Amino acid sequence: MKSIVMTVTLLVVGFCDLMAQGSPSPALAGTSWKGTANVPDPLTCVLRFTKDTVRLLYVENREINISDGLGGSRAVTGKDSASLEAMTWQ
Repeated sequence: MKSIVMTVTLLVVGFCDLMAQGSPSPALAGTSWKGTANVPDPLTCVLRFTKDTVRLLYVENREINISDGLGGSRAVTGKDSASLEAMTWQ
């Protein structure tokens, strides 16, 4: 699931990067975009852009399991503001 989330996020960031090229400051910094990631089941998520980082946050109330970064998993809901993916961009 993580590789699918990463692929979708990279495509969105790549498209947004093309739109922002040539501007003196990042056009997306400070914005958040809410949408549905179908990876493989629909998940309501938010893409939150900062100056050089984009995070994919899970915001639904239903509980899902995500990687804990140590080879295991943990249960989260949207109340946890769980970051499914974090990437740098320019």
